[in-house]
Amino acid sequence: MIYLRAMTFFDQCAAHADQHGYDTVDTVHDPDGVLLQELMNRAMGGELDVIVTWDYASLPHNTVPRVELVEQSRQAR
Repeated sequence: MIYLRAMTFFDQCAAHADQHGYDTVDTVHDPDGVLLQELMNRAMGGELDVIVTWDYASLPHNTVPRVELVEQSRQAR
């Protein structure tokens, strides 16, 4: 699952998912940030393995691990 508050970095997130062999089942565009908890519940229930997003600014502070940040991954190279 790709989760974005703004679609600006969709291409980078999709490339990250492809590079890591993730099957992207959907992309959620959530400008108001109201859908993330639902996605997290789906992940906690085993329906989603990974949620990919661009940066921490897209997430609330209490987000649990297994959300991958594309920007951080790119900087490590």
